[in-house]
Amino acid sequence: TLLLISRDPDGGRSLAEHLLSLAQNER
Repeated sequence: TLLLISRDPDGGRSLAEHLLSLAQNER
């Protein structure tokens, strides 16, 4: 995952938003 972020900064931002969405779904 970290490799993908380093390769595509924009993708890293999307990933962060995706993780936040997962955290909200858990609640």
